[in-house]
Amino acid sequence: MTELVNALMMLQRRDNPLYGPWRRTVWSRFPNEARPLLDLVLPDTAPDYLDSLSPSFDEGLDEVMSADHALQWSAFGAVTREPTLLATRLADGDREARDVLATSVTAAHQAIFGPLWSRVAATHHDDLATRLPTLLTEGIGTALADLFPDAAWNGLVLEIPGRSGRDVKLDGYGIMLAPSTFWTGPPLVGRGVPGQPLLIVYQARIPLPLIDAPDEPGRKLGPLLGRTRAAVLEAIVLNPAVTTSALAHRLGISPGRAHEHAAVLREAGLITSHRHRNTVLHMATTLGTELNPF
Repeated sequence: MTELVNALMMLQRRDNPLYGPWRRTVWSRFPNEARPLLDLVLPDTAPDYLDSLSPSFDEGLDEVMSADHALQWSAFGAVTREPTLLATRLADGDREARDVLATSVTAAHQAIFGPLWSRVAATHHDDLATRLPTLLTEGIGTALADLFPDAAWNGLVLEIPGRSGRDVKLDGYGIMLAPSTFWTGPPLVGRGVPGQPLLIVYQARIPLPLIDAPDEPGRKLGPLLGRTRAAVLEAIVLNPAVTTSALAHRLGISPGRAHEHAAVLREAGLITSHRHRNTVLHMATTLGTELNPF
């Protein structure tokens, strides 16, 4: 849901020409049923209740639909001084407006992510894979310093210049790092729903091809990998940050053979590998996920 909001913002903006071809493609197939959502999601902001940390779209949509109506009004009021008719009706508890919202969110999700979600997810995992060794070896402080280079730690408080004066407290709920394919501004910090982890949305460092290549020739390469190597790739896709020894155990092969297969996949650009102390962690790249030979 959070990435859907980011994509809808980028769809309405014109400040980044790299997204121009993607915008034209999405607008060409953007359905009328999804357009009411553009009354809520503006080019630079959106009501907090549209954000959700639920791991699936259906769960996120349920969370959005069950949001408190008064919260919906106050959240949108913080975004704009002129709430639209849909926002007003949602705040008043209008059942028909809720149905319009559900239909609009579902249609927008399908139009934007139907042909694209595997790439978005792969970009997310690729970015986190590059940060994982730092997080494991040097801790969250160093990992956050990379996202906020001008910030400084004052005891247990991370002071970020240019942010609002209010303190954001974790309250024991932790932090959720959310690399985004579509958010290109400074990292966003906030918690849309009380009792959930603090959400940090930032631009993913791994580039993503947003437009399909003609005929997607990569998908025809699956049979060329061979059964065992395809199984190695499948295990890495399904188990991000898996070690070489874990691969060997899962597939019933020797660690040496697992290492050799991983090296071939890495050379082909299908996986990335990062050393952590005495182990090597493997993750599928966007191409590796799209190839999907299994």
